[in-house]
Amino acid sequence: MGCAIGVFCAIPFWVALTTTESSEYHVTETVASAYVSYLAATNYGVSGIFASGAAAIALRAALTHRARPENQDAVKVFLEAAAYMANAVVFLATGLLINPAQISLAPLLAIAALLAAFVVRAGLSWVTGSDFAGRVTIFLAGMRGALPLALALAPPENFPERAKLIAVVFATVLVTLLFQGIPLRWIVKKFYPSLQT
Repeated sequence: MGCAIGVFCAIPFWVALTTTESSEYHVTETVASAYVSYLAATNYGVSGIFASGAAAIALRAALTHRARPENQDAVKVFLEAAAYMANAVVFLATGLLINPAQISLAPLLAIAALLAAFVVRAGLSWVTGSDFAGRVTIFLAGMRGALPLALALAPPENFPERAKLIAVVFATVLVTLLFQGIPLRWIVKKFYPSLQT
């Protein structure tokens, strides 16, 4: 139901965008369609996240052949920057809210979470990478940040051990950011010298 609401909400924005070639309008209306579909879906008690995603997909699909490439690029650049900023804000805000002592109360849980993250990333990089360089790059560049923290923050306040769960997820994200993120630039330089600018 949330997806249907998202697609329905994208229609008026698509109609409006067919009348303009301005990249500013494309960016603004893409963001507005996400908010409108989210609010509409939550008003009906269904997933606002699915509605926002469906609205974005429907709007981009409808405009793919009609929008100028520079408008599509402007929307892409904006959304990538917005995602980066949202990720950073969620990560930093969560870091300010957690009690570091919670991590020390569950060291085995933190170690198990780290091992699970590394094993899953290693398995995914082995399956998706076509060669050694690709597998190492995929392993080091694995997704991390706001999504696991958002999932950890999702349970209600009265959820048992919620504070400990948030602290362990934050520690896992922080360690993987440092352990896997720091060598990533060196790996890209070593394996992909043609990408250097």
